[in-house]
Amino acid sequence: MKKIILFAVLQLFAVMTYAQVSHSFVFQTSDFTTYVDKDKFTIIENEDFYNYTTEEGAPKLPVLTRSFVLPAGSTVTNINIDNSGQTLLATHAVIYPAQPPEEWDSIPEFVPPDSVIYNSGATFKIKSS
Repeated sequence: MKKIILFAVLQLFAVMTYAQVSHSFVFQTSDFTTYVDKDKFTIIENEDFYNYTTEEGAPKLPVLTRSFVLPAGSTVTNINIDNSGQTLLATHAVIYPAQPPEEWDSIPEFVPPDSVIYNSGATFKIKSS
């Protein structure tokens, strides 16, 4: 009987552990490349990030997208984001503004930086879609 109870407890523990998904992302300044283009805009890139912010006129910043497969019927109960670390890239850097997508038959006009965003002292937050 003790063996059956022990087996049942171990099975329950295995199922509970299996159902938890945990992942961390840590980035260092050295993970990103920055350079200034001919128009004096600072461009920030990362070879592992294939997406960028798309709000036209807002800063074009690398965006990391990850997907996780969860067990059927499960519910996400906790997401923690700690972005408390900051690194000053330059004393006055104007980040290149996001542009409209290029069509195969035309190149859209340049969208300048949105003055409301760029002149704000607040942290830029990506709008949720």
